[in-house]
Amino acid sequence: MSSGLVSFARGRVRAGAAVLVGLVIAAFAVDRARSGAEANAVILLVVDTLRADHLGCYGDPEVRTPGIDRLARNAAQFRCSATAPWTLPAAGSIMTGRLPSGHGADFPRRRLSGDVPLVAEDFQGAGYRTAAFISHTMVGAEFGFARGFDVFDESNALGHEHVSSDAVTGLATDWLGGSGTADDDFFLFLHYFDPHYNYVAHENWTAPGEYGGRIESGMDIWKLRRLIPYLGDGDVDYLRRLYRGEIHLLDGSLRALFRDLERRGLADRATVILTADHGEEFLEHGWLGHTRNLREVLLDIPMIVRSPGRVAPGLRPERATQLDVRPTLRAA
Repeated sequence: MSSGLVSFARGRVRAGAAVLVGLVIAAFAVDRARSGAEANAVILLVVDTLRADHLGCYGDPEVRTPGIDRLARNAAQFRCSATAPWTLPAAGSIMTGRLPSGHGADFPRRRLSGDVPLVAEDFQGAGYRTAAFISHTMVGAEFGFARGFDVFDESNALGHEHVSSDAVTGLATDWLGGSGTADDDFFLFLHYFDPHYNYVAHENWTAPGEYGGRIESGMDIWKLRRLIPYLGDGDVDYLRRLYRGEIHLLDGSLRALFRDLERRGLADRATVILTADHGEEFLEHGWLGHTRNLREVLLDIPMIVRSPGRVAPGLRPERATQLDVRPTLRAA
């Protein structure tokens, strides 16, 4: 495409897509009558620009992700394939369970098709309270993502220069503390923009190290791309260190969320899915960032499914896709 933005616009990711993870939940589900049972809590966490291989629980020894790693120890952990290497079509697949060609947001500025239901509408129709706190305009109301949410807050969609993870977590915990929310059935969707570029050095989060090259903390991505012909291994190592620091910062915000869930007695009964929209490239194939190709570094993302008493923990050999998220949430 002339825009440089690509996706799986046609075809099938694999036979039986959109059922794998749902079957995992079904296989380990406990028989629970809705009448008299505890309220059902379902939480979807989508992290922007998060490569699976840059998490401790997926084998990266250098990144510090104790919060995500702890979640994964008590969860089913999958290798997951994104449907696109950029946010709009990939997030559309997460929320609809369809390929970009099926949900309509397969090109810049295209909205999700109005006749394609979103997972939030599934929960709202079942009587759940629904809320979303997001930090990227591409998963905002402008592109059709607000349907099905009683509360839809995109006040933290502030662009590449802003750090928003703590603010998103704060809004979520405030909502959970609202009148009766945690005692009712609810579906909560949180989108965390960090660790999306710009790559920034954060005090207390970025690992220390010497660097004397031409890359600056917070440098605009297009300035970085103009430097590609001149970047060496030391420059790429520095970019990865900044990226890992962004992930560490995000993990701190998630730890705060998880502590709040524990305090409210939700941690042991909430179904939590953590995944990403796409990955990130650091010159493995001649590019910085994302959007441009369908290489593994952009499509290999995490999927962590925690549902106490319903999903057995452990690393799964099967590969999931973003099409599996909606049916898995519906089975929760």
